[in-house]
Amino acid sequence: MLPLSYLGCVNIGVRLVREQFPDAQLYEVQGAAPNNAAVMRVTEITHLHLVFQAEEGRGTAFITTAGSWGEFGPVYYVGQPWLEDVVIPWPIDMDASEADKLLRAEYHGPYDSMLLRHPLYPGDDEPYYIFHMVDIGFVFVGVNSKKVFRPAQDLAEKMAIPTSVAKKD
Repeated sequence: MLPLSYLGCVNIGVRLVREQFPDAQLYEVQGAAPNNAAVMRVTEITHLHLVFQAEEGRGTAFITTAGSWGEFGPVYYVGQPWLEDVVIPWPIDMDASEADKLLRAEYHGPYDSMLLRHPLYPGDDEPYYIFHMVDIGFVFVGVNSKKVFRPAQDLAEKMAIPTSVAKKD
């Protein structure tokens, strides 16, 4: 039997939440390795925390992996909305392994977390896999565009700020 992919694992979580909240829509998936260790491969990200809009936006549902890959704990509900995210149309086409491959074409250091999220921000028109690289900070990989970029670097380029100046405190 083939191992369960990242999207396969998230699909299980989506199904479990929608059993209790049929209108639930995915906001984000937070991922980390055991003990928040820095890793070199996305397959080492084994702890997932899924966040959903629920009850027509009046509340938030959560579910977290527990035990083996693909196994989840109970669904939790908070009667307050989750802010600063756009709903991720589910399912998506890009698996985390493809995002990792695109990331590795440009960046080679370890990362200590990975987040699948569609930020609520002007100009962000797609979901992103967001890797927190230990040495350089956040690197985004567009789910649809497949564009790999560092937000601070892109902002510096848009403002015509030399990179050496943009990196100073």
